[in-house]
Amino acid sequence: MTSTNADHSSAQKPQGEQIAKHFSAAAHHYAKHDSLQRMSRDVLLAHGQFAASVVDIGCGPGTDLAAKGVKHTVGVDIALGMLQQARDQLVGLSPICANAEQLPLADDSVECIYSNLALQWCDNFPSAVNEMARVVRSGGYVNLAIVTDGSLAELQQLGLHVNSFLTFESVTEAFTPSDWHLQWHEQQTLTCYFDDLKQLLYSIKGVGASTHTCGQANAKTKLTGRQSWLALQQSAQQIRVAQGLPLSYQIGFIRAQKR
Repeated sequence: MTSTNADHSSAQKPQGEQIAKHFSAAAHHYAKHDSLQRMSRDVLLAHGQFAASVVDIGCGPGTDLAAKGVKHTVGVDIALGMLQQARDQLVGLSPICANAEQLPLADDSVECIYSNLALQWCDNFPSAVNEMARVVRSGGYVNLAIVTDGSLAELQQLGLHVNSFLTFESVTEAFTPSDWHLQWHEQQTLTCYFDDLKQLLYSIKGVGASTHTCGQANAKTKLTGRQSWLALQQSAQQIRVAQGLPLSYQIGFIRAQKR
C-alpha cells in the first residue's frame, strides 16, 4: 500500500481524522449496508464518461470499473481501512491515503475522476473541485455523485436531527465555466427500504457515517431509555410503506469535462 504522504496526513483536520476513523472501522462490513452506494454507482456508470485510467476519490472498499473500459484505478481515501479492503478486492488498484482537498497528484496528470457519495464529507467542497481542476488534464472528465440538501427527510419527520448538506445549486456552482463544461447534471431521489427502525439507523452507521457526521446525530428526541426507543419505533410505523421503512436521499449527479 502506498504510504501516507506526511504533509497531507499532518494537514488533515480533526474532523477529517474522526471521519477517517469511522470509515476505517466500517470497512469490513461496509458491503452489507451499501445499498444506496450501489444505486448511485449504477447511475454514474450509466451516465458517466470514463477513460483507461481513473482516480476514484473516496474509493471506499473499491468499485470495479472494468466494464467501462477502465484498466487502472488510483483509489484515494482518507481511511486506511477502506484502502486495505480496496487493495485486497481490486487487482491492480493503486491506493493513496489522502484528502480530496489536497490531492498528492501532479498538475494535468489525470484522465478521469470518479467519486461516489464521498465529497459531501469535504470541509470545503469548492476547494475539492479546484483540486480536481488542477489535476485533470484538458479534455478529461469527472463523474460525481454527492449527497445534497433535503436528504434523510424521514429522520426529521421522526424528530431526529439531520446535519445540513450542500444544496445542489451550490454543488453545480462550484464548477466554474472557465474550468469546466457541465455536460450532465441532475438531482435524483434515491430511497432505501428497511424492515425495522434499527436496521434503518444502522444503515447509516454501517457504511462509516457516524451518528455525529450524518443523519440521526444529536437527536431532538433524546433516546434516554427503553420507553423513548419504543415510542420512536411506534412513530416510525407511521412512515412505513409497502416496501418497508423508507430512508430517502437527494443525490446530485455531475458529469463535467475539463476545458
